[in-house]
Amino acid sequence: MNEPTTDRSARRHAATRRRRILIGVVVAVLVAAAVVVVLVVSGGSDSNDTASGTTVPKSGAEITTVVPTTNGAKPVSGGICSGKQLVGDQSSSGLSGTTQTGVFVFTNQSKTECTVNGSVTVQLADENGKDLPTNVTTGGGAVPASLTASEVTLAPGGQASVVMSWSPIAVAATPGCSDAKQIKVTMPGSDSAVKIDTRMNVCANGALNISPVQTGIASA
Repeated sequence: MNEPTTDRSARRHAATRRRRILIGVVVAVLVAAAVVVVLVVSGGSDSNDTASGTTVPKSGAEITTVVPTTNGAKPVSGGICSGKQLVGDQSSSGLSGTTQTGVFVFTNQSKTECTVNGSVTVQLADENGKDLPTNVTTGGGAVPASLTASEVTLAPGGQASVVMSWSPIAVAATPGCSDAKQIKVTMPGSDSAVKIDTRMNVCANGALNISPVQTGIASA
């Protein structure tokens, strides 16, 4: 008995629909798998540039730059040395005839590099900090002529010095003497002084001969 033409046609249409549905399901699975692969690759695609310390993230992420720390890097310059950055001390003192010399040392106690160039300002003072007669001359006296002015750079912990000479003995021509227990030293260009406890009998109306600032501890 022959199958009616209408039934055969219906079965062919049903089979075609099933194939189309199956193909659609396969395509959807493949697309979903491709999306998962892309997400996984993108999520792990951040790269680090170790040499520069820069992280380059995936698109749309915030860019973060890491500045590496370098040991032994040069300190940041802080300009002219101020009295607040320095601590002072009298390194040595010696008497030759009627002239006394002293070396005064200044240490950078801050964490910032600073510079000094030229001659300091000096003020003698008593034990209460009251100013005493002071007359300063750059060079001369027992100050070595070789101690000339030059720029001195003080790294943190670095030292500079000044040589001073004076007469501790009164003479008839200039009898006035100052019994100083403290000196106030102001670096060139600074508005604050470094105070140093000392014991100086400075005659000739407080006459001082001083050298320009020197690198390290100078020799008198």
